[in-house]
This record gives sequence, C-alpha cells and structure tokens, in this order.
Amino acid sequence: MKRLTPRYANWLQHRQNRVRKRTSRRVRVVEMVSSTGVWMAKAANSTSMPKILCFDRNGPETIATLSQIRRRLNTPTRGTLSSRKFSKHRNARPRWTGHYRRFETIESIAPAAALVLAAEYERILHLTGVAGRVIDAERWQPEVIDTLWDIGFFDIVGIPQNLEKPDLQRSFAILPMRSGHTADSPAVSALLGDLRSLYPGGSDPAEERMLQLYGAMVEGIVNVVRHAYPENATYPFRPINRWWMTGAVDRENRWTTAVIYDQGVTIPVSLPNWEHYSGVSRRILSAIGLVPKPDDPRSDGEAIAAAVEESVSSTGEPHRGHGLAQMRDFVNQCREGYLRIMSRHGEVIFGEGGKLEIKTHNVSIGGTLIEWGVLL
Repeated sequence: MKRLTPRYANWLQHRQNRVRKRTSRRVRVVEMVSSTGVWMAKAANSTSMPKILCFDRNGPETIATLSQIRRRLNTPTRGTLSSRKFSKHRNARPRWTGHYRRFETIESIAPAAALVLAAEYERILHLTGVAGRVIDAERWQPEVIDTLWDIGFFDIVGIPQNLEKPDLQRSFAILPMRSGHTADSPAVSALLGDLRSLYPGGSDPAEERMLQLYGAMVEGIVNVVRHAYPENATYPFRPINRWWMTGAVDRENRWTTAVIYDQGVTIPVSLPNWEHYSGVSRRILSAIGLVPKPDDPRSDGEAIAAAVEESVSSTGEPHRGHGLAQMRDFVNQCREGYLRIMSRHGEVIFGEGGKLEIKTHNVSIGGTLIEWGVLL
C-alpha cells in the first residue's frame, strides 16, 4: 500500500473535489448539428441567449451577445468533441461538448441581428470547411426558426433531423441573405425586386422611393468593395472580404427594412485615409474637444456622425463620403424612417427631419452595418 504522504493526501483531496464537482453538474444530452453531420453529446455548461436580439429594442445586450458568439466561433475549444470526429455508430456513447449558448431562450430576432449572426457562421464555414454547430434546434421558438430558415442560416449549418419550417401566418417576411465580394448592382436590383413581391395584394411601393433605396444600397456595397478590406490591414478576426445583405417587409404596416453588413476595418479605422479627413477631424474636435487615435474606440459614434455630416457638405471628386450622404438623404425623402450606421463600437441613427442619435458601445459590431427602416 502506498504511503500516505502529505503531498499524496493533498492530491487525493483535490481528486475527490473534482469528482464531487463533476457529479454534481446537471448533465444534458443534446443534439448537435453542423455542416458535417448530426450527433449526440453530453453538455453541462450553457448560457441563455437574450429574449430579444434586436439593435433597436435590446441594443447593448444584442451587440455583446453577437461579439461573444463571434469570439467563440473563432476560438477552438480544447478537450471537447471535434465536429470533424464524431462517431457514426448508432450506439456510440455520447461525448462531452464544451460551453454552448441556448438559442431556445430567444423569443424574437430582428433582420439586422439575424444577418450578422448568419454572416459569422458563414465566415467560419468558408475558413474551416465546418460551420459552427447548433444545439437542440427543435427546442427553438417557431418565429426564430422561421426567420433563420428564411434568411439562410440553416443552409449554412445544416438542417437538423426532424426540423421542419414552421407554418406561420405572419405579416412579417424576410428574404434570403445575399453575399458577394464585388460591387454587384444586379444583386441589389434582385433584392429589391424580391422586396416588391412581399407586399400584400399586388400593391407596390412608390417607384421613386425604390429607386432611391436602390441607389443608397449600391453606394453601400461600393463602399465595402473600395474601403472595407484594404491590403495589409489588421483585423481582430480573419475576414473573407465579403458583404452580406438582406431585406424584410412588415406587410401589415408596410414597413420595409434593408441591411448591408461587412466584417472590414470599419469607418473609424479608415477615416484617416479619407480625402476630406481634415474636415472630419475638425467636426470631431468641435464635438468632443479632441481627435481620437484610430485605435481608440471610445468616440466611434461621434466619428461616424462627423464623417456623414462632412460627406453631406463636401464637394469635389467622388469619394466614400458622398456615398454616406446618399444613404442618409434617402431617409429624408421618406414619410417615416431611419438610417442606422454601426461601425466598430459606434452607432449613429439618422431620423427624418434631421433627428440624430449617437451612441458608443462597449464592444464592437465586428465590422460595419448599415440598416434602413422606412415606410414606403
């Protein structure tokens, strides 16, 4: 029998504590789905998702949650089951999986938040060949499944077994997201054509307003292609140099949403390279009393607002600023609506009649998001 030395006694005590902790955990057997297949796994650690994923109704928590998902998707988990190495044997013992987020607690997800979520999963699939996994999708709320199904989320991660698209009679409809890496104006035209088809009873939104929205969205995509992914730039996570966009319609209220998202260097970082940066820096200095360095995100909201205002007043050769001006001017032509620009930590909301709301969040949106919400 081994002699019970103080060191050995201490080791036994630690082992007993580990065993007690392991057996006291509430273990669940969950269904895991990724692009490589479906398998069962044991899980003990999970975090509930917010009830509402929406930049309007639950902005700070939505941004923080998407940031955490982005970080986890880009960080391999040690000591857990690899999505490439699951057993196909029907009687195989479930393996342990790492910490995961319970999507079943989401009750509502807005188009812009759904687009950012789907884009993050598509980036991982593009870089690794394996999409991020989803767990117990059959427990998710029908409205959430319906929205993510329509936007194309399950085309990326794979459709779980026995999961069917809910047959919901909703006035809300969202389009499949489109993605590209060129200034693809036909893609914008096709998206707006699909938006028209969502209006009830053959009614059609105002032709002039749709043309203005087309111009604003084309400017948004051109900006991504020209400025979002410069060579030799530094990124928090490896990008795939693409843009994503989607649209949605609330048929009952005739409310139209259009969203463009990229995972590039963001507006605050690229500002010093703008042709009219001197005007932008003067506006920032006037607003907050100093001009922050490009790597300082604490005044990102003011930086975005200054960039848009300078683009409105600037003249001369075409540059990114004129695109921002056209994006904002579209909202001023509508009866009701807003333009939301989120880039890195900053958020600016332009309403009709010159209304302006500036915010700076604790975490980044992971790129630049442009969202129009208008009554057509």
